[in-house]
Amino acid sequence: MEYSISKDEILRRKIAYVRLSISLLIGTVLVSIIPHFNIPIYIYVTIALSLFLIGAYSFSFFRKLLPVKIVLTETTIERLNNKVNEEYLLSDISKIDIKYTTKNTIREIYIELKNGKKMFVTALNGFEEFGKELLKKSNKGIVVKEIHEHLDFDHPMFYTLLGLLLGGTIVLLIRGMNELSARYLIIGLIICVVYIIILSIYLILTKQITRRIGGDRV
Repeated sequence: MEYSISKDEILRRKIAYVRLSISLLIGTVLVSIIPHFNIPIYIYVTIALSLFLIGAYSFSFFRKLLPVKIVLTETTIERLNNKVNEEYLLSDISKIDIKYTTKNTIREIYIELKNGKKMFVTALNGFEEFGKELLKKSNKGIVVKEIHEHLDFDHPMFYTLLGLLLGGTIVLLIRGMNELSARYLIIGLIICVVYIIILSIYLILTKQITRRIGGDRV
């Protein structure tokens, strides 16, 4: 059985990011117009540029994800894309994690193999059918973990409210930093840089993107 990526789900994720970005900017503006909470114009430019770069990266990932096909046979699971085709034996699966939304639909499936390789499956058409077939055809002794989201991330207002909250929080943090001495500002910047470096190393080593679109050779 072949499963394709859902264009509707990809569109929903794109719209969610746009909503988050716009509401974050609006939240920043609304809080910054309060007396004594105004922030320099370059802060707005920095936030907008950061959102644009993150969005460009995310939309590029979605574009690469769309051509992916997942093929489930009686003995194998295959991931096909324009560059690399992968095939794994179902008998080699040691663990399956299934993440469910609040509506009890599948958000993502994480597959771990006996040789240490890992594979993520996301945004599929017919995801529930795929999940049932995968469990039915896999070994009965494998570890299956179900994860249920407690928040409705698919609700149209979720990212709008989150963006407004983040925008206001950013302004408050910037105003708070202005009250700190140069020494603490430097410490804060160092912590941020270290965090970004650690996060970047984590993404590279764990290959979070390639596990979803193919080409993972770990």
